[in-house]
Amino acid sequence: MGVKMEELSGNDVFREHVNKRDLPKVQPLTPSKSKYLTDTIQELERLLKEGHNQQVKEIVRFCHWQINHPIRRNLWVTICNYHNNKNEHEEGYYCSKRNELLGELKIPPSLPPFVDPAFCMYYFLNKSGQQAVERVLYILADLSPFIMYCPLAYPLAGIFMHYLSEEEVFWALYKLMTSKREKFLSCTRMDHEVKCHALVQLTRKFAKEAYTHLKKGLKERENLALLFLGWQWWIFKALPFHYLVRVVDCFVFEGSKVLFRVALGILILYSKHSEKEGFSLESSSGNDSDEEGGGTLQKILQFCQDIPVEVEKLLKVAFGIRGLSRKEIAKQLLKAEMFLKSQPARGRSASMDGSSPESVLHLGVNEPNRLKSDTRALSVGMVPLGSFKSCILSPEHLTQLWGWLPARITMSQPIVIFSTNEHGSSLISFFMKVEEWEPTVLVIKADNDEVFGAYCSVTWSERNRQDETGKKKIYFGTGETFLFTISPEFHQYMWVGLSSSTKVSCSANLFMVADKTMIGVGGGNGQALWLDQSLYQGKTEHCDTFNNPPLCSKSDFTCKALEVIGFK
Repeated sequence: MGVKMEELSGNDVFREHVNKRDLPKVQPLTPSKSKYLTDTIQELERLLKEGHNQQVKEIVRFCHWQINHPIRRNLWVTICNYHNNKNEHEEGYYCSKRNELLGELKIPPSLPPFVDPAFCMYYFLNKSGQQAVERVLYILADLSPFIMYCPLAYPLAGIFMHYLSEEEVFWALYKLMTSKREKFLSCTRMDHEVKCHALVQLTRKFAKEAYTHLKKGLKERENLALLFLGWQWWIFKALPFHYLVRVVDCFVFEGSKVLFRVALGILILYSKHSEKEGFSLESSSGNDSDEEGGGTLQKILQFCQDIPVEVEKLLKVAFGIRGLSRKEIAKQLLKAEMFLKSQPARGRSASMDGSSPESVLHLGVNEPNRLKSDTRALSVGMVPLGSFKSCILSPEHLTQLWGWLPARITMSQPIVIFSTNEHGSSLISFFMKVEEWEPTVLVIKADNDEVFGAYCSVTWSERNRQDETGKKKIYFGTGETFLFTISPEFHQYMWVGLSSSTKVSCSANLFMVADKTMIGVGGGNGQALWLDQSLYQGKTEHCDTFNNPPLCSKSDFTCKALEVIGFK
């Protein structure tokens, strides 16, 4: 299946949609310094199949294939198929859908609402290539109504179109968006906004000198928000094309963490270059664009366009940042999301530096008015909550609960997967029905008609997982887990680690617990929520993990009804 180097060379690698004469000049192909050099895709396919992800990561990171290397004809398709190998649609789906929706039209009547016009990057595509990108996105919108706002969809489709067929571009994007392995693309405005906020905190923690340099000349605190608003532009709008292609090589395998690393690498190199050249942000001209943050953004964009280091050095700096783990990025994303969801739906203020409120992080720059609706409202509108049936939650209750859920979950259809009224009060039945669902929401109605529960971030099957020594884990779950009360009043209790700037104690990291005799959520000097094996007798207390009061006025309660909600 592999495409060998000798089969294609030079500009023959690129598809017919590319203005090949305009492409940057490329040096003759030279052997990579990596010991994992491979000229075919077959070795990567074998490593992926056998689960050798670390080796795949090293190959993709350090085999510095030039833009005219033939491996990309198969590389990106192979990796995207790895992320989602389910064939949900019959062969020829794209062509038949294109004929159904567009007929003889070469271009769709309009761009999908999730496309940000400010991110419509053509790169070296000719007119037919640009039309092909618009067709792909138009049909993708029909297949994926969960996509609300995805600014990187157009530039990624444009880059893919240089190497792949139109149909391959469609499926590559779809599989990245529906991957269960990694989080690749923002599909809602909230997702996008969360990443902007998270990058500020990651810069503050992992690129301290660059963060200090950026803050030096910022007289108005909203400038920082405006600066980081455009962070994806640094990569997809400003970096030279051969840098961008190498970033995409890594991105399609490792996900969003690559973009965070590259953005931090850019800031680190930019601050060092600025100091070397002897200028600071304060020395820039005092025009209006500078005062509004536009001047600083333009400097970074200009730096990226004329970047003074080779792409290998940029990636070396990006991947050399110590401590920037997937877990740390997830933690900062979760903190940012919880913060943003606690703000008013419109005109949110953002504590960008962790000490004082910053002005609004507007996401309406260069956007039409149709894109300025609140993410949560759109999410509720997209999912037919009215069709959800519950014996415990009223429509008002469900709407409130929906506002507490992580943004990505609100794009899914809720369904009651377990109910004591239907399936009986048995822990065995509970596990049979719910243990493979992720996430789940437990909703309890006590004998005094009070309603409360918990959002459980991982599968209940985690109770059977073993650690490195072969022992079963007692507690499991993540900081995305939270507790709530619905009646007599609404209240959400989030993990204490989200509001702490320091590492929390072990007793504040006890999220979910279960065995053949009970299930529980929250621990540490008390059990926040506990049910026995009959799912009838329960207990609720204060715990360290959520710093919550008892969820029910009766600490020892009887469970009148229990429902578990899953998400399709």
